[in-house]
Amino acid sequence: MDDADSDDEEDSTAELRDAEPCATCEKAQNADRNPIDDLRTTSIFASLSALRLSEKFSDMTIRCGGRDFKAHRAIVCSQSSFFDGALSGGFSEAATGVVNLPEDRPEVVDKFLQFLYTGNYDDGNTPQATKPADASMMPADEITLELRLAPGVTVGEAIEERPWVGNSDYPPGFTEPNIDEPEEEYNPFDKGLSGEEWDAALHQRHDELAEQLGSLDAALKQVMRELRERENLFLPLRLYVMADKFDVPALKLLARDRFYRAAELVWRDAPCFPAVVDELYSNTAPTDVAMREIVCRLVGSGIRDPEQRERMGDVMMKHGDFAVGVMNYMLEMEKDNW
Repeated sequence: MDDADSDDEEDSTAELRDAEPCATCEKAQNADRNPIDDLRTTSIFASLSALRLSEKFSDMTIRCGGRDFKAHRAIVCSQSSFFDGALSGGFSEAATGVVNLPEDRPEVVDKFLQFLYTGNYDDGNTPQATKPADASMMPADEITLELRLAPGVTVGEAIEERPWVGNSDYPPGFTEPNIDEPEEEYNPFDKGLSGEEWDAALHQRHDELAEQLGSLDAALKQVMRELRERENLFLPLRLYVMADKFDVPALKLLARDRFYRAAELVWRDAPCFPAVVDELYSNTAPTDVAMREIVCRLVGSGIRDPEQRERMGDVMMKHGDFAVGVMNYMLEMEKDNW
């Protein structure tokens, strides 16, 4: 073998060694994961789940929306650097054991804690939500890698090669639009309503639908369907934002993937979807490309539909980076069809 052949072989070996593992290889690696380790993890979560339902040994309180959530520092702080810092440093929380979360929703905090104690959360739709989710048993470096990739993307350019997606840095040929943000809300249910105001909003929506559909029963079924759709989309989105805020990567990954699956199924017809996009862009950073890419891809695939353009128009006007991401996905798909 001459020196040139030897050099080529060394280069090929280096490429293979440095290459990212393919999806098939990753599945094979996951298949080889020790089932005993998974069983041990499941058993640990089962014990923690029982502890969550009891205030025994609790040494911290999370106060949110008029509710007190009793919890255990060893469980919460070991999984969240936010709570670790709050309860371990020189802050008043360390002395009192009480952490106030005035800006968060108690129902989301409840699901957040459920994940910390069980490795999963119940959304009313996911089978086997009583068992730890795969994300809760993944190594930290694997979670970090997964979070960099948008769910459902297996072909095409890497996210890093499309920095303009969901970003304020516009691609060649596009200029930043001069857009005034609309003052109106997209959905009357997203204004932080009190209990009485929420009931009134539901009754108002029911009356509107009854008039449109000509049937009280059909109106009630439609209201219930809309509420389920809202829960399917808003809950994982809000858990994702909370997991990012409190630094729980495993929950962040699980919530993001559930959001993707729900959005993919209902985005075209769910009346709340424009409000979901608004909340997503209002509560995630421009650098959170993988999460924002989900809605850009979905809407970009259907934006040529006049009905979709009309219903998504306000949120595209409000969030120019979303509009640019949508249009670039539309152009990308058209280019693939040339």
